[in-house]
Amino acid sequence: MKRVDLGKEWKTTKLDILELDNEIDESLLTEDMFQISNKEYIVDSGWYTTQNSFITYLIFDSNWKDPIITIKSKNIFECLNAIQLTIYYADNLISEDK
Repeated sequence: MKRVDLGKEWKTTKLDILELDNEIDESLLTEDMFQISNKEYIVDSGWYTTQNSFITYLIFDSNWKDPIITIKSKNIFECLNAIQLTIYYADNLISEDK
């Protein structure tokens, strides 16, 4: 399993993306590969065939039409970095809300 620091406040829904290795079997790639939530924030990531990219989103208050962050990544390593950066950013937003 690849390492992504989820912290202790995040609830996990799906972590399939962390199981991918360097030689990715494209049949395993889907839009629903990673999702965690903390309060009103959701970090979501997956493979979008139409864009030939992994896309990582930061969603607030279930507003999927207007994400706070959208990061496209061409490979799994970029995607994992995008997920980590998105978590850090969301953690900062959450701490400001307190």
